Parts: sequence; C-alpha cells; structure tokens
Amino acid sequence: MTDVMTEPLPYSFGKPNGNGWIDGTALADPKNSSFQQLLQQIGTAINTSNKRVIAASLALRYGWSSGAPLHYFMNHGTVMDLSLDNISLQFCRSGLYQHYSFHSADSLHKQDVINTQDETQITAMAEQLYSQATQIVEALHSWSRFSRRAIWAMIVSSWSSQCVRMAESIWKNRNAGYVMAEKMLQYRPELYRNKPIFYSLQYNTEQRLFQKRHACCLYYLGPDRSFCTSCPLIDDEERSARSYNYLKEYESNATSH
Repeated sequence: MTDVMTEPLPYSFGKPNGNGWIDGTALADPKNSSFQQLLQQIGTAINTSNKRVIAASLALRYGWSSGAPLHYFMNHGTVMDLSLDNISLQFCRSGLYQHYSFHSADSLHKQDVINTQDETQITAMAEQLYSQATQIVEALHSWSRFSRRAIWAMIVSSWSSQCVRMAESIWKNRNAGYVMAEKMLQYRPELYRNKPIFYSLQYNTEQRLFQKRHACCLYYLGPDRSFCTSCPLIDDEERSARSYNYLKEYESNATSH
C-alpha cells in the first residue's frame, strides 16, 4: 500500500446510477444495506472478519476520496458543497475507492487565484471535509468500536497524502501541498493531533514522500501478518527500510516497461 497514489482521481457531476455507487448519506448509517455490503466486500477482499481492521481499511479508502474535491479546489479555486446528501462514492468489488460524484455543482467559496497561504480558502476546504467525515467516523465507530481517534488518524493520513499528490500533479509543487495539508489540519484539534509525519526518500532519480501514521491501521492483524510502510508500531529505521524497498521496486518496475 502506498501513501501517495499515482493515478488521477476522476469526478463527475449528477446523481449516478450503476454498480458500486453509494450515496453519501448511506455512509453515515451503519445499518444501511449498501454500507453493510461495502464493509462485507472489504472484509472478503482482505480476508478478515475483524471489524476494527475493516473499519480502518474503509477509513483509509474513504479518505482517498478527498482527492476529488481537492483536485477541483486546486484547479478552480472552488470549494464544493461536500455535504453527504450532495455526493456519491463508487467502490469496486474489493472495496477500493474508484470515483466521486457531486450531485450538484453548487460551490460554497470561490477565489480567482489559488493561494496556499489564504487562510479563508484553506479553512473553507477543511470545514467541508471535516463536516462530511465526522458523520462517517461516528458510523464506523458505532459499527466496529474502533476508536474515533484511530479512525480520524486513517482519514487524516489519506487527506494529507492527497494534498501532496494533487499539488504535485496540478501545481508541480509538492511542498505547497504539504503546507496546505498542515494549514488544513489546524482547523480542528482532532485533525491536527492525528496528522501523520512525512519523510522523503530517493532511489536513483525517483523521490517520494512516505508517512508515519499517528495510529496503526491494524494491517498486521490480517492474514499476511505484516506491517505496512506507514506503521507507527515499528521503529523508524525499519519503516524507512520498508519504504525504501517499495520505492526501489517501484522504480525498477517503471524502468523495465
């Protein structure tokens, strides 16, 4: 599992139909059949019935979806209405996040010029993401009893990665994304205290940012019994070595094609 995704996150407008789509409001209701089906798909895909592991996995995947509104924000200077009744998310059969749909194109805050130092813009973006995620955190906590703090840590981890990735893709400025993530997470204490620690590694000409998450995603409780490259339970040296090996393998595969 990488912390910085390499494929663009698509988004569309209008209420979607088709396989894999879940209305945003369903993600706030642990008794909703679509939500239950998604949880079951994730459990099957990662071969576990442990509710806390499944909740951690979904929190990370849900957090990835932030790339869509962040992409729109960085491109257009517009903060979209992210209320759950205005969005749908699409997940594949294994429960991986795929696509984002805004039911309407209503925007709440628009600036002609994007500026990562603009506190008003950053606060507006953070407010929308936080308001949306709060309901999903409660739903996952209610279903799994996984701690709210840990669920927030998963979501914040993904948000941070998406800020960096989108800034690198759109602005060609990775550091601007890091600055934006820092400012965005200052919006609420439960966000800032659960932020990940970024560190940079390089192999040949390829450089990547990796994370040390604030809480464990419990991946080690799965059938593979292994720790991910962001795990806070392993020491820094081992984590860096795992991340470096991933980067080396990624670069080797890229140059061989």
